[in-house]
Amino acid sequence: MNDGGMYDGWTEHTVSITPAFAGINVSVSGRNRNDIKDYLGDTFQCALTAEVIESYEPATDTLTFRVKR
Repeated sequence: MNDGGMYDGWTEHTVSITPAFAGINVSVSGRNRNDIKDYLGDTFQCALTAEVIESYEPATDTLTFRVKR
């Protein structure tokens, strides 16, 4: 989007995730239009390293997942 909030183009990216001793490494390829690569990298890093809590309710046979904050 441009400064006026209008659509103004398209970019393509590949996000690569590799293991590391302290978690994961996130790499984003493609054009860095409007600093989108930093945003994409941060978004994937956050989503893939979030701690997920699982709970099971036998009475309803329901399995629930939530992100620990």
